[in-house]
Order: sequence, then C-alpha cells, then structure tokens
Amino acid sequence: MTNLVTRHLEVPIWLLKFSNFASSNEEIQYYKVIKKIISNLLILGSLLISSALCGQKTTPYAINSSIRETVEENIKLTDLSGNSAMKSIETINDTTLPENFGFGKNLDAITQASLTNDTIIITSFLAARGASFGYKIILRGNTCTVKYFSLADENIFKINKADKQSRLITVACQTNKLTLSQKPQFKEGESIEGVVELTTNDFWSTSDGQNTKIKVQLTGYFKTKLSQDRPNEQDVFKQIQ
Repeated sequence: MTNLVTRHLEVPIWLLKFSNFASSNEEIQYYKVIKKIISNLLILGSLLISSALCGQKTTPYAINSSIRETVEENIKLTDLSGNSAMKSIETINDTTLPENFGFGKNLDAITQASLTNDTIIITSFLAARGASFGYKIILRGNTCTVKYFSLADENIFKINKADKQSRLITVACQTNKLTLSQKPQFKEGESIEGVVELTTNDFWSTSDGQNTKIKVQLTGYFKTKLSQDRPNEQDVFKQIQ
C-alpha cells in the first residue's frame, strides 16, 4: 500500500551524484523532478505565506560559534556537499522508524535566506520522489519561529484527521531549537549558518482510504548568504515565505 510512509521512504533521485548517474535517463528524470517540485512550490506557496506565524509561539535562538564545525561536518557527509544537509526520523502511528533516506546518511538540501525589513526568512527543503519536505525559520530580533512543511504530488496530507486532504501543509513544532554561529546583523550579503532541531505536532496522510498518523523529528544543517527580498523577482524560496 502506498502512503506517506512509502513516499518519504523512497530514495531521492539526487543520491546519485551529478557526475555518476546510472544512466542518462536518470539524469533527465532528476531534472524533471526538480522542475516539478519548484513548479508546485510556486503554485502552492501562498498557503505557506498565509500560515507563516499562525498557531505557534516565537522562541529565543542560541548563538554558538563552534556550531560552524558541526555544520561543516554534517554537510561533508552528504553526496554533493552543497550548502545544507538534513536528516530525520518519523514516528508512524506512534511507532518510531528511522527514515532510509540515503541509507542513513545526511541528505543534500536546498536552502536560501532572504531579508525583508527587520525579518530574515530561511527556507530549506529536500526533494524526493512523490513528496518533498523541509522547514521555514522566521527570525525577528532575538526570537524565531520554526515550521515544518511537506508537499506531495497528490492530495494526501491533513493537519487533523477530519480535515480535507491537501498537497501542501505546514505543521507547527511542539519543540524546536535553533543555534546560529553568530548573531545576525540583518544585512544583505552576510553569512547565515546554523543548526535547527525540531519535532512536529502530529499530522496525517491518507491513501486508499487509510489514515496514517505522522510525527517528524528533523535536524537541519545550513550555510547560506542573506539576500535582499525583491517582490517582483520570481524566486521559489520567496514564494514559499
């Protein structure tokens, strides 16, 4: 039976290194998947915008310069060694199962940070076959809000069991911790680097009439530069903020 569990457990296409695709067809499929994900986020981004701060309190974030080493070490464990990494554990119907993404390795994630007035928004997601997921961090002053989001090809997600199914949901976190390598200056071009740890509230997926209760524990390692938000610019990360 196919549900969110099997969707999330499918190995992402980009576990194959760019320089070592098993076939040219897999390389083509990789770019098709990424293009489709970006398209979906552009179309459905307004849902994330409208729910940016609903239902969740802001919390202080920590500053620890030594977190740089943790970020670098975990990014190096990914296949592509880009600017971010992500790993997670899912609790399915109250049973905890480690995800087999990357066969236990940290996976490459796509991250971007933007500045709008006095607010920094960091968005990171991991793309896979069937479903993509990630987190959004909103920084204001000395506090932050952290939310998890998930996007699927079909309407399979629900916040509450009785809700109507949707392709995209944002989920409040029952716990979250954000540690940055330095205090943000809220200036364009500055480096933003840190580790976010979160545990979501329960949410649901539905397939073939069966409801599955899910909770996600996720750790994200990110390193990026802060760009100025440009309202007229067509940017996938801007759209989901």
